[in-house]
Amino acid sequence: MLSHNDTTKQTLSHPKHLKKNSQIPGRSRSADAICLEVGCGFVCNRIPQLRTHLEDTHGIIQTVQHFVFANQSDFDIWLAKTEREACCTFMRRRGWQNNKNGSSTACFYCHRGGSYTSSATKKQMKIQGSCKTGVECTASVKVTQWKNEPANTEVHVEAHLQHYGHNFNLEHTRITKLEKEDIARKPSCGVSRYKIMDEVR
Repeated sequence: MLSHNDTTKQTLSHPKHLKKNSQIPGRSRSADAICLEVGCGFVCNRIPQLRTHLEDTHGIIQTVQHFVFANQSDFDIWLAKTEREACCTFMRRRGWQNNKNGSSTACFYCHRGGSYTSSATKKQMKIQGSCKTGVECTASVKVTQWKNEPANTEVHVEAHLQHYGHNFNLEHTRITKLEKEDIARKPSCGVSRYKIMDEVR
């Protein structure tokens, strides 16, 4: 006989529950990876497949870059610079995956890609609309760290920095982690909140 906990685990792992759960208001989720080139109707459910299609069929080169940073701080600086240049934010959709070699890996995706079910009422909706395009962007950053090994502070990165399927309008740009930390320090340095708001704008 199944216990209450076993029944709960089965319910949570059921595909119907996952589909329903993905529609919860206020939650971002993945979307179809669609080729937007004229006359092409290619659709898949994985970003790597879309990259391969764009490169092989349409000649849109998908370059992968590899970086090794000495520590988390160096990685954060690089990520903030990369996000500023592309007017985007890389967001993690799932938790960290533990690997056999003791490392942990997570993928961060362009915040413009995917879908979003809003929990806001019609009156509360943002004037500029959702930043989500409803399709996947090809840009992503795969990060590998050794969190359980204090002596190993390296951060390994596999980066696909070619964006696809959206513009780079500033109204959809988010404040980076480092910018938030800098803003939080300013009041203690005597900067007025009005000046801080002007700088953010």
